[in-house]
Amino acid sequence: MLETVFNSIKAGDPGAKILYEKNPLRIIIQTGFMKRILQIYGNNMVYLDSTHGVCKVKDLSLWVFAVKTNCSYQPIALVFTEDERQLTIKQFLNDIRGWNPNWRPLFTMTDFCGAEIGAIEDVFCADGSGYNGVRPLICSWHIMMAWKRWIHQRDSRIPNHAREYAYNILVRLMKAGSAVEFEERKKELTAFPYK
Repeated sequence: MLETVFNSIKAGDPGAKILYEKNPLRIIIQTGFMKRILQIYGNNMVYLDSTHGVCKVKDLSLWVFAVKTNCSYQPIALVFTEDERQLTIKQFLNDIRGWNPNWRPLFTMTDFCGAEIGAIEDVFCADGSGYNGVRPLICSWHIMMAWKRWIHQRDSRIPNHAREYAYNILVRLMKAGSAVEFEERKKELTAFPYK
């Protein structure tokens, strides 16, 4: 069934690249259009995120690679895997890079996932030193969601009435537009009465 779908994609798009392995399941799809978008926009910032538990099929993760174009964000590859281990991520990054040998993003943005960051460093910083300028960054949205979850946990010891205020202090600190503003926000955070 899937082979038929993949053959249909390839027939309609001769530039499409598809890797399909059954055990363990690994599917990588990059259409000709995705490849072209990667060539134009993929050497600055590449966004990587997986759909942890969002897929309807048990134990299946969908990984989306996207770049910001001149008008929107566009996917440059789709990957389905059975696990989210560093080795698995490294394998599909190497496969995509093999299809796009000149792909050398300056930055990658992920959630705070050690396996993702480790795989990115393994693939794009071969000697571990970041020789070609690739730097993994953590998405600010994921940081803010982690703060929000932590602040609303009982272990945070922040009273209910002060939780939104605490969250807002952290967000203002993160969004500081200058060193002076950052220092002001840091003072506000250190003066927070519920520590």
